[in-house]
Amino acid sequence: MEGVQFACGLPVGKAIGRDMKITREMIMSKAFAVYLEHGYSDASVSMLQEKMHIGRATMYYYFQSKEELFIETVRHFVIEEWDNTMKRIAEKALPLRELLEWVVESFRRVRMRIEECSPSSDMSNLGALLQHAYANDRRLREYIWNHRGEMASFVRAAIIRGVESGELRNDLDVDKMVMLFTDVRESREAGVHVKRSVDEEVSSYRELLLFLYGLIKSDRQAAGETGCVNGDVNNR
Repeated sequence: MEGVQFACGLPVGKAIGRDMKITREMIMSKAFAVYLEHGYSDASVSMLQEKMHIGRATMYYYFQSKEELFIETVRHFVIEEWDNTMKRIAEKALPLRELLEWVVESFRRVRMRIEECSPSSDMSNLGALLQHAYANDRRLREYIWNHRGEMASFVRAAIIRGVESGELRNDLDVDKMVMLFTDVRESREAGVHVKRSVDEEVSSYRELLLFLYGLIKSDRQAAGETGCVNGDVNNR
């Protein structure tokens, strides 16, 4: 459809209507916006139906309950992105600096999904949904716990490789640094409760991670980066 903009899989400004072929993804897209804007508890089945412009029977044809709709929506919009990122990271033995850039890019993609579905929402809205998921659904709780553990193991391996290669200082407390980087990631996923644009939120997150990285990189690595910068300036 030339000239038509889409958000969350639907034409901008359009609800699910009788002239559209209703799909699970369409329902999850609208549900994601409702959950972000109102939270899980306040998003009643009636509200979901009203926002989607579909009947109860149609909704229950695709999802057996409000709980199932919520779980599948979180899986589709958040967990699938996390899974894709973890698969990419697992394929490579990345230096810590590169791994952090991958983490930031994954954060950006999730944040863009929020922006597309609910421009008035941000990571704090998503953080509230993830907290509800963690507290109330065993499957999502196990997944989130395992995902955090797996990411921590990747960060640990990257730090150890960095120390061995001379990229990072050799006097690091690896356990503390792993905890610091993973805590920062989890706190940013929970949101900062200050409304920012996508670019501002992603840039702030990247700057914080690279600031922490700068504190632990070796003097040799820092000198090499300074030399590259000076060389670039001199060659201009």
